[in-house]
Amino acid sequence: MDEENKESKELKKSFWKDKKNITIIILSFLLICFIAAYSDSNTYKYSSQIEELTNQVNELNSKNNEQNEKLEENQKQITNLQDANKLLAEEKEKLEKEKQELNTKIEELEKTSSTNSASTQQVNETSNTKTTANNSKQTSTTASAKSSTTKSSSANTSNSNSQMVWVGETGNKYHNQWCGTLKGKGHQITMEQAQAEGRQPCKVCH
Repeated sequence: MDEENKESKELKKSFWKDKKNITIIILSFLLICFIAAYSDSNTYKYSSQIEELTNQVNELNSKNNEQNEKLEENQKQITNLQDANKLLAEEKEKLEKEKQELNTKIEELEKTSSTNSASTQQVNETSNTKTTANNSKQTSTTASAKSSTTKSSSANTSNSNSQMVWVGETGNKYHNQWCGTLKGKGHQITMEQAQAEGRQPCKVCH
């Protein structure tokens, strides 16, 4: 055991006495330090890149959420429009049915109006025939009345012309027998003769 310890001690002394070994140790230490420093710088760079990437990912997630919300709103609007379209289609069907019913009613009314117009034409024709008959009767009666009036007027004129009147010694008037202006004086002549002489009727007795 003592010999082994001595040999190990001698080897250690010889190792530290050798300059090559010392330089190797120093270089290895420096290499370790350089690797540590490089790894620290790389880790800082990588951490900053990781932070940037995480920020970008968060922004993308927020944009994705906004797009999803917009898509949901658009889907709601689409469903609302589809419901409104269904309601409009139902209302259109109702209006078409009402239109058909109105058209049938109009056709029925036209038929009834045509029958009523035909009946009214018949009634008008019958009334027109009656009125023409009545008018012919009225014209005949008026003609007969006119003929009778002309006859009576001619008779009256003949009677008036043949009527006797009184005229005075003076003046241009003709009078009745009882007129006070004559006072029993005068003579009789016919109305025709008095008018021919230009005499005017007396204002007292006519």
